Amino acid sequence: MLSKKFGLSMIVLGIMSSSAFADSIVEGRTLNVAVSPTSPPMLFKSADGKLQGIDLELFSSYCQSRHCKLNITEYA
Repeated sequence: MLSKKFGLSMIVLGIMSSSAFADSIVEGRTLNVAVSPTSPPMLFKSADGKLQGIDLELFSSYCQSRHCKLNITEYA
């Protein structure tokens, strides 16, 4: 019983530390994302040619929270 609790606590600790490590890797850097804006409402082009959609909002929020720059490249 004690070894199961210890093992579980080590797994949780490992997940938490890897998340903190991943945050420090991205902070201050550029996140490059290739997208195909052909699947509304996830990602699409508006009438004025700008990218819009839920995916873009997620990428933007992620970069804002981790202080990184977002670079989006479109592909067909």
